Amino acid sequence: MRPILSIMFFLAAGIQACSPLHLLNNFVPGNSYTTTNNISYGQHTRQQLDIYTAANKTCSNCPVLVFFHGGAWHTGEKEEYKFLGEAFASEGFIVVIPGFRLYPEVQFPVFIEDAAQSIRWVRDNITRYGGNPDNINLMGHSSGAHITMMLLFDQHYFKDGNVPRTSIKSAIGLAGPYDFLPANEKLIVNIFSTAAPPEMGEPMHFVSNTGVPVLLATGLEDRRVNPDNSLKLAKKLRQENAKVKLITYPETGHSGILLSLSKPLRHLSPAFADSLAFIRESSR
Repeated sequence: MRPILSIMFFLAAGIQACSPLHLLNNFVPGNSYTTTNNISYGQHTRQQLDIYTAANKTCSNCPVLVFFHGGAWHTGEKEEYKFLGEAFASEGFIVVIPGFRLYPEVQFPVFIEDAAQSIRWVRDNITRYGGNPDNINLMGHSSGAHITMMLLFDQHYFKDGNVPRTSIKSAIGLAGPYDFLPANEKLIVNIFSTAAPPEMGEPMHFVSNTGVPVLLATGLEDRRVNPDNSLKLAKKLRQENAKVKLITYPETGHSGILLSLSKPLRHLSPAFADSLAFIRESSR
């Protein structure tokens, strides 16, 4: 356990400093999954996605999980999340992890538009990899959770991309910022300076009962994204009579909720089991 504990403490300290997660990927079993990497869904080099499937298993019409990574809209690479791709692929999902353009190259809402474009690609092409285009589940961590909820609630992203909402079966936000503007942090101010008025950049502003079940999970020790973001969004969704489940994890921080999706670190929180159960229930 000592090597696992060493990497756990390194990653827990390093994620907020944008430390690469590929160290955690060293613990991912190499014989449990297969990948198809760097598939283009657009013309930009960051408009590429990776697909994870279970090894030695034939998948036909399997549920699809699309994961959007965090990094405060200005850092992060899809390749860092091999541990997540393997975790859900081994449970029978076709896992898609898109890259998307980041600040300072782009500002709001381009990264969300890229995300919508990647979903359009999934909708059109995932059957070739054994996935069901009418059983797409969304998940994001941190700023990726923001992107996930913006896609779900601000209806024009899917409408512009010709993605039928009925193909989305669930949406999961892990430690996401949903009600944070106007911001005081200069970086965030710059990224969202194109949102006019500012609330146009927040999922909270667009909340409605879309018919898609939502899971909001947050660690109560999160010092990066205030857990109140999840609590407030859950309250607003309940006011709209939407189907929402809120889970809070004591003694879990911003990075811990993500790390606990990996096999070696699931003792940090039950976030993996909770997410898996939620998706399975929602996508029946």
